[in-house]
Amino acid sequence: MFLAFTLRVARLGHQSFWYDEGQSYYFAHQDSLGAMLDVISDSDHPPLYFIILYLWMSVAGRSEFALRFTALFWSVLLVPLVYLLGRRAFGPGEGMVAALLMAISPFHVWYAQEARMYTLATFLSLLSSYLLLLALQERQSSLWPAYTLAALAAPYAHLYACFILLFQGLFVLLWAWRSRPRVPFLRAWLLSQVGIGLGFLPWVGIVLREYASNATYWPGILDLKRFLLDTVVAFSAGLTLPFDRAGWTATAFLLALGVGCASLAFRQSEPRHRRQGFSLALLYLMVPTLAALVISYHHPKYAPRYLLLVTPAYYLLAAKGLATLRAHRRWTGLAVILFTVIVVGAVQSLYNCYFVEEYARDDFRTVLSYVESNAWEDDAIIIVGGHAYPILDYYNRLGLAAYPIPPRLVASVDEPVNRQLVAETLNEIVAHHRRVWLILWQERLADPTRLVLNELVANTLRLGVGAEFHGPTLLLFSLEDRPHFSVEPAVQHPVAVDFADNMQLVGYELTKGQWLRDRQQRELAAAQVEAETPAFAPGETIYLALYWRTRGAVEGDYTAFTHLLAQDGTFYGGWDSKLGGEFYPSSQWPAGDTLREEYPLVVSPEAPPGRYQIEVGLYLPTTMERLPVLDEKGQPVEDRVLLREVQVE
Repeated sequence: MFLAFTLRVARLGHQSFWYDEGQSYYFAHQDSLGAMLDVISDSDHPPLYFIILYLWMSVAGRSEFALRFTALFWSVLLVPLVYLLGRRAFGPGEGMVAALLMAISPFHVWYAQEARMYTLATFLSLLSSYLLLLALQERQSSLWPAYTLAALAAPYAHLYACFILLFQGLFVLLWAWRSRPRVPFLRAWLLSQVGIGLGFLPWVGIVLREYASNATYWPGILDLKRFLLDTVVAFSAGLTLPFDRAGWTATAFLLALGVGCASLAFRQSEPRHRRQGFSLALLYLMVPTLAALVISYHHPKYAPRYLLLVTPAYYLLAAKGLATLRAHRRWTGLAVILFTVIVVGAVQSLYNCYFVEEYARDDFRTVLSYVESNAWEDDAIIIVGGHAYPILDYYNRLGLAAYPIPPRLVASVDEPVNRQLVAETLNEIVAHHRRVWLILWQERLADPTRLVLNELVANTLRLGVGAEFHGPTLLLFSLEDRPHFSVEPAVQHPVAVDFADNMQLVGYELTKGQWLRDRQQRELAAAQVEAETPAFAPGETIYLALYWRTRGAVEGDYTAFTHLLAQDGTFYGGWDSKLGGEFYPSSQWPAGDTLREEYPLVVSPEAPPGRYQIEVGLYLPTTMERLPVLDEKGQPVEDRVLLREVQVE
């Protein structure tokens, strides 16, 4: 425990809070428990950890060290608890090795230093599993109330603990099938399940509502290979080791785990309690992992931390493998090698965790410290996405006016910012402030077309920021000229071209040497700007931006093509780009919205002098079929638009 505590308390407050921790602070910083529960019920979190944090903050304060200590506390307690489960399931030697693996685990050290609920949920899951095994093997009815309380508390810490209850139920059924227990023991277990169900009932409606409406990540299909690879590497080497080095540690863990499983599965001479322990550990590891895979498959929001709950089983089975190898003289050397690889990987990963900025959490503290040192009294701060507002609230010690865009705590990819919201917010800021700081973090979730940034760059003077930061982007803009932001974009060259499937091209920009917004920025800075010219040299870039609008719901996810064609139709350059990119495809665009997309069209070095046409259109990448252009009557007439001529000299 001393080793575990030392590794977890080292530099506990050194790194900045990041988004998740800011959210923890925001929830726990409410005026009362009732107000906190109201706020949490509108999120996708259960309340137990935040209740503990709320009570802890009233005693320990609000520093990074104090808030993170709540995670450290439960993480340290995991070490003796995994020893107890390992001793009962396999033996004292295996329990000691599992405890050591848990103590030095970079994955556990990382989340012991994060003010979140993961270590609490892992502790409660492990405690309930230990009490369950104890109650079954010792047949002590007095243990069932303690098990019920621990098992009920676990999903109130993290919803993935419901998968722990699923594995425990399967384990009891397997145990009952093999052991033929007396009716009172089965009755006690059934009563405990009823108690757990009734105890969690008040939160079930909130869980179902959030599951049905949650849009904090883009829809898609989970990459199974990436899911397994990321999970195994994180369990084995943490999050702070290069993949090539982490691969060695993960391989050592998997070999040890494989030996542990094989020794228990194929040796019929193993004592009965060890076979029961093997069943428990294997179900503990596999059932929640498979459940997480299923629930994330069509909604691929997944991170290995969600399965921190099952790591005790991972370390127990690996410990069993190492102990089995060590017990056979001819394999002792292999056990030493595997253990050495694991320890060396842990040391390297922990060093990176403590000292290497590349692996540190996104540094909001330094960003806000820079703002604090350079802000004017009436400065404002915009943060995009607005779901990161809690971390801004934590570090905004000057109390500068803050404008989250959009103004909601839970990100929703189904409701990106629109021009009306951006224009209204920016005009309000202009009315009250002379400068505005812009913080961009995970802005693709909230503003996939970068409306806020584009509007500020195009209409205000960008001032210098004399530092770079790990994670968030910080920019500063002057509002001294009192610009006005319009809901309708100011299009350089308006056009009106209707396509099928409710798509419409409403305008374009065409500039030389830089994008139009950057050119406008130079004009705002009173720099000398060359007059616009449609003449380009071979190898030069035509900076073309197209404005697309939806007339209604769009079915397809289209890609736009831009081609540079000679008079005889010969191709001399092109740029294809999926509308909205991977994060915001056209099928998700709201009706009536206008989006600006950029196409850097490079003139081929072999292009001879002459007049060229810019050809524009849309197609479905799955079929390569072009989307028809419609006439005034809505009839297909063409599959492209000849946008304009340019001169190549």
